[in-house]
Amino acid sequence: MTEPDVPLLIHSLAEFRDLIFASLEAADARQVVEIGGEDGTFTRELVAWGRSRGAKVVCIDPSPRDSLEELARADESLSLVREPSVDALTSLAPCDAYLIDGDHNYFTVRKELQLIAAAAPEGRFPLVFLHDVGWPCGRRDQYYNPDLIPPEDRHEYTWDRGVVVGHPGVVEGGFRGEGAFAAAVREGGPRNGVLTAVEDFRRERPALSFHVVPAIFGLGVIFDPSRPFGERLEELLRPWSSDRLLQRLEENRLALYLAVLDLQDQLALVHGELGELRRTYASHQEVLRRAGEQALALRDAQVENRALWRRVDEADARELARSVAEVQQVPSDDPSGSGRRGLWQTLTARVSTP
Repeated sequence: MTEPDVPLLIHSLAEFRDLIFASLEAADARQVVEIGGEDGTFTRELVAWGRSRGAKVVCIDPSPRDSLEELARADESLSLVREPSVDALTSLAPCDAYLIDGDHNYFTVRKELQLIAAAAPEGRFPLVFLHDVGWPCGRRDQYYNPDLIPPEDRHEYTWDRGVVVGHPGVVEGGFRGEGAFAAAVREGGPRNGVLTAVEDFRRERPALSFHVVPAIFGLGVIFDPSRPFGERLEELLRPWSSDRLLQRLEENRLALYLAVLDLQDQLALVHGELGELRRTYASHQEVLRRAGEQALALRDAQVENRALWRRVDEADARELARSVAEVQQVPSDDPSGSGRRGLWQTLTARVSTP
C-alpha cells in the first residue's frame, strides 16, 4: 500500500488555493502581500501564480525558514520582509490583496487590519484573506512571541498544555504548539481570538462584506462589495460561506484530528516506556555479564585453589616422609628414649598442624 500524498493532518492555507487564486484573479490583484510564510509551502504556489499573471508577491515573516529564504533568493518576483507584520505594514505601500496567516491573536490581527485599511486609498479597501478564523484560534489567542504583545492586550497563556473542542480551558495533550507557540488558557471573552478581532474591526466598517469558509480552521474573506469585483466575489464565496455541510465536515475533521493527536501522544508514551524497558534490559544484561565474568573468575580461583591445596598436600606428605625417616634413624639402643620421644613429638605436631 502506497503512502498518501496528502498529509494526515492538513492545516495549510494552501488547501484553499483554488478559491484564493480565483478571487485574486477576480480582483485583478497585481500586488499581493502574504503575512506568515513559514516554510514557503503556499508562498511557492502564490509566486508561481503571480508569475503567470504578472503579479508581485511580498511575504512578511520575522523568522523565515531556510526553504523560504531560498525561494526569495531564487525568484525576484518575491520580496521577503523579515519583520513583524505590524512593523512591516507601517512602511509598506498599499497593495491589492493581503493573506493574513501570521500571529493568530486579537491584538496582532486587529492591528494588521487597521494598518491595511489606513494604507488603502479612499474607496479602495483591498481584498483580505484571514486564516484561522475557526477553531481553535477564532476565539482564543495564540502567541508565537508573547513579548511582542502589550501586557494589557495579552491573555494568560501556556506553552505546554493544549486545547480540545468544547473545553474553554486547557488540558494535558490536545492541540498544542510544543514550544512553537503558546495558547491563551481561556477561550472566549472580549479581545480574544482572530474572529473576535475581525468582528470588532468590521463594527467600524459595516459596509465591508465578510465571508467564512468553515473548513481547515476557517478561512475568512473581507472585501468592499461596492468595488467592481465585489459582485464576482460574492458569487465565488457565497456557496462556500457558512455552509452547514462544510461545518459538519470540519467538526468531524477536528474530532479525528484530535483523536490522531491523542493516539500520537499514547504512542509517544509507549515509545518512552519501551525505551525505558530497553534501558532496563540493557542494564540487566550488563549485570548478568559481570556476574558471568565473576562466576568464571570464581571457577578459575577454585581450580587454582585446588591446585594449591594439592601442592600443599604434596609438600606435607614429603615433610611427613622426612620426619618418619628421621624417627626411624634414631638408634634403637638409646637407653633413655629421649631422642625418639622428641622426634615423635615433633612429628605429631607437624601432622596435627592444619
